[in-house]
Amino acid sequence: MAIRFGSVAFPMFDIVTHDLHGLPTRTAGEFGALPRAIGTSGTGVAKPKPLDLSLASLPSPRPS
Repeated sequence: MAIRFGSVAFPMFDIVTHDLHGLPTRTAGEFGALPRAIGTSGTGVAKPKPLDLSLASLPSPRPS
């Protein structure tokens, strides 16, 4: 779920939540790379797309 608020002090303030156990990445660097990979993996991009490579580099999720 994502909620966007706006005010004079904060023109754009987002709250984003998820129901996953843990984050999809281990480090802040991996977290920053994920949206960049999504943004550069459009329909005209040759395979393997940046998102495919980014997801392949992450550890497999394990049941808790």
